Amino acid sequence: MVVYSFYIFDRHAECIYKRRWLPRPTSTGSKPPRPTSDSAALSNGLPKFIPVSSQSLTAEDDAKLIFGAVFSLRNMVRKLGGDDDNFVCYRTSQYKLHYYETPTNIKFVMLTDTKSGSMQLALQQIYVNLYVEYVVKNPLAPVEHPGGLGVNNELFEESLEQFVTIYSSFVGKHQSVIFSRLWRVDQSTPSQPNKATILETMEFNTLA
Repeated sequence: MVVYSFYIFDRHAECIYKRRWLPRPTSTGSKPPRPTSDSAALSNGLPKFIPVSSQSLTAEDDAKLIFGAVFSLRNMVRKLGGDDDNFVCYRTSQYKLHYYETPTNIKFVMLTDTKSGSMQLALQQIYVNLYVEYVVKNPLAPVEHPGGLGVNNELFEESLEQFVTIYSSFVGKHQSVIFSRLWRVDQSTPSQPNKATILETMEFNTLA
């Protein structure tokens, strides 16, 4: 499984976090590879992800287009199926978009390759175990993000990077998994007393 990008939108439709990873290009089959401006090498058999900040792509425009598509599809699904019917994903010939909305109207969007399964569990885990723990519970983080003031939290970004790398490489080998996560945050270290470090344990139980 390959993760292309990830976005968080607040209840005011502002994109408060965006991150894009470029997958290692493939040349198997007649279908042209997903266009990229750079390639990612393999490190110990796992894909190496490159943030969009090092590229010349306009992430702001992508975020606006993605939210517009998600907003339209969500409204269409609810009009056709009723308020209890939820939009969760759609797939094109190039990518698959996954959507998760929290009770507080925070929207999580992830783009993956077309062969990936449901990412509802993964997005829920990102919300509960990463966003709530490191952003919502952070007393220094703003409650609202006026004007698109984004999430700026080092622990959240590091945890998200680790989550995506491990989850994508593991789920690619199994059709279905139960993901359980235990995080312990060490608030200080002898070498860097003012910087929190993350000590993590990830456990996977396969269902298939």
